[in-house]
Amino acid sequence: MLMLLFNRCLVEPILTGRKVETRRVWKRCLVKPNRVYTASTDYSRDGIFARLYIKYVKRQRLGEMSDEDAMLEGFSSLEEFKNVWVGCYGIDSWDPMLEVYVIGFKVVDATTATITHPECCCRAESPHSLMSPLPSQA
Repeated sequence: MLMLLFNRCLVEPILTGRKVETRRVWKRCLVKPNRVYTASTDYSRDGIFARLYIKYVKRQRLGEMSDEDAMLEGFSSLEEFKNVWVGCYGIDSWDPMLEVYVIGFKVVDATTATITHPECCCRAESPHSLMSPLPSQA
């Protein structure tokens, strides 16, 4: 079963329902609506923290995002989301024309596993971060 990876600092916003969307830079969509996927902080069983029901999948350009979209991602504003995106992926990563997959989800089952290190891996000052590195643009 495919695991959707998230930074440890996103576990709490996901489990409390503040984060109900994620954006992914994939060449092709790896999830389907109306299915359940495992959410994890890494590829081990220890990182699994929930099962997520995928409500919808759509395409969107980064430049089409609004403050409301950023709030669905668990951020307070689009500016905060952009800062974290750039902190994770680099200064040239925010391309308004870049198409991403927008995945809407809800938690259907949370595990009792405790995430022991809730720090983020991004350089941005926000307590949030995005997950996988951008594929090479070359």
